Amino acid sequence: MDQPLISVIIPSYQEAGYIDRCLESLTRCSWPEDRLEILVVDGGSTDGTPGLVREWERRHPSVRLLPNPDRYVPQALNRGICASRGDVVIFMGAHAEAAPDWLELVWEDLRQHPEVAGVGGAWEIVGASPAGKAIALAQSLPIGVGGNSYRNGRRAGYADTIVYGAYRREVFERYGLIDEEMVRDQDDEFNIRLLAAGVRLWFDPRIRVQYYGRGSYRHLWTQYYQYGFWKVRVWQKVGRLGSWRQLAPMAFVGAGLIALACLPLGGSLTLLGAAFWALYATVVSLGTLPAAIAGGSRWPAVMAAVVILHAAYGIGFWEGLFRFGLLRGGAGRAHVAPNR
Repeated sequence: MDQPLISVIIPSYQEAGYIDRCLESLTRCSWPEDRLEILVVDGGSTDGTPGLVREWERRHPSVRLLPNPDRYVPQALNRGICASRGDVVIFMGAHAEAAPDWLELVWEDLRQHPEVAGVGGAWEIVGASPAGKAIALAQSLPIGVGGNSYRNGRRAGYADTIVYGAYRREVFERYGLIDEEMVRDQDDEFNIRLLAAGVRLWFDPRIRVQYYGRGSYRHLWTQYYQYGFWKVRVWQKVGRLGSWRQLAPMAFVGAGLIALACLPLGGSLTLLGAAFWALYATVVSLGTLPAAIAGGSRWPAVMAAVVILHAAYGIGFWEGLFRFGLLRGGAGRAHVAPNR
């Protein structure tokens, strides 16, 4: 197929501030619109999102609005997969904007690498407010999120996960749909499930998507706490981690609590605890200063975002171990993520 039909699935909930830019970027792609369908699967938004999507439906036959009464992301993705007709199925977020050549490069890689089940590209996070810009910068740094390819990869090659993945339709027929228990980390669970089955994924830094990240430290904390919490469930279900770097925040929180407990004990234990926190502060400072200067963000704001990334993810991971492991229970209300 020179130009297969491509389906892009966008879960949405209360996305009136972003959905226009997302759909505009997709309809401006160089891919022929008659070989494209864009399915916005909305979880009952009350902020005008459905009306905005219907306006796009009237102007662009490629756009369709679908209901998602279950509200959450995995159900939205599965409804989109089942309703789609494309030979290639792509997951996208309403906060994202695609580069003009996004779909062409996706198909080029799938065609050139028949051994892979899916491809993904670089994820550039941007922020609108000063806090949002500092958070976006922290999320682009290895000190903040590790060395995953989609945030800071420079070379094309096989990957342990992909973001906004483009998958061949037969992948879902062979390996199943998205796990609907996973209200967070559902894409990670799916990718690790594929890798565990011996399937390969491909990363290409030429494939670029811009993403509008969280604009406040409170929302960043909630997001990464949930990521860490649900990562434990991914581990349980698939029987493996996507990467050992995912354990680093958990190790940091555990070591940090031990170091705090050592501080009032006196003698060498106090020195040991103080040394841990001094070393951590030094590493975070040196890891963020050059980027803060180059990015025009306040250095303390970037450092604060990095600390939140580490602490929220690590604490969430420990609570996930407690709830899913020791208690062998499920998630409480605080661990259920919104449909975005």
